[in-house]
Amino acid sequence: NRGRGIFADGDQSTDIEFVNIQSMGNSQEFGDSTTTMKQRTTVGSSTRAVTAGGFDSPAFTNIIDFITIANTANATDFGDLLTAKRNMGGAGNNTRGIYLGGGNPGNTNTIEFITIATAGNAQDFGDATAAKSGVGSLASPTRACFGGGQDNTIEFVTIASQGVDASDFGDLISGTTEKPAGTSSSTRGLFICGESQPSGTRINTIQFITIASTGNATDFGDHTDLRRSLGACNNSTRAVYGGGNLPDPAGTVNTLSFVTIATTGNGQDFGDLLTARSSEAVASSDSHGGIE
Repeated sequence: NRGRGIFADGDQSTDIEFVNIQSMGNSQEFGDSTTTMKQRTTVGSSTRAVTAGGFDSPAFTNIIDFITIANTANATDFGDLLTAKRNMGGAGNNTRGIYLGGGNPGNTNTIEFITIATAGNAQDFGDATAAKSGVGSLASPTRACFGGGQDNTIEFVTIASQGVDASDFGDLISGTTEKPAGTSSSTRGLFICGESQPSGTRINTIQFITIASTGNATDFGDHTDLRRSLGACNNSTRAVYGGGNLPDPAGTVNTLSFVTIATTGNGQDFGDLLTARSSEAVASSDSHGGIE
């Protein structure tokens, strides 16, 4: 009965919504987060989604909260990050969640981790290849990969390790890309849309990597519009992504789209979110590529 995707937070909203990934349609109300902060980051197991950090000018937060994905209810306190920050990359497997980088206010290279089944504070994992924020994140059961931010690099960690720094994986095809959405099956990872730097131009590119190997990203297809700061989730077969913002004056949107991860092609209409959301609208699921 798994296959539920969660979209939460963004634009100082506490709203949490859910979709059934295997079908198409609009999202439904789930509950509320514990904080109104935006620019948060989430990781998920087959049972829990755990969301951390955030920003509401001028304040940063180290709050971590969680929901049980199968139950519609408000979020509950989980613990704290080592440092209050925003715009981290978040990925993991069914056991461990990884939070990489982020800013307060400058970018950091720290990596922290949590054990998803056990509430408590984050612990030190290692360091990223560079200080960065606004990366796209995805995972297989063994590897977590992080792409973009303040450069075009993709880096990875072995999730079960600790005290080992991230390693170079390859490069994105679209150059320096901030705030792409990341999602994956157990074998293939997608980086969706984002913002080209230093120009600030939104992009509609979808690109993919094979997680078990290393190498540069490859073209997958295109989204229907130019967008950054989306949320993305999947059921290891289908990736659903949405929210984010278009170039001014179009602003923040509530549309959802999907692709089939094992093939290549352009995004197709899925439905709508109840709330237009951006500022790193977080998303996760109970059946993504990091879960065996």
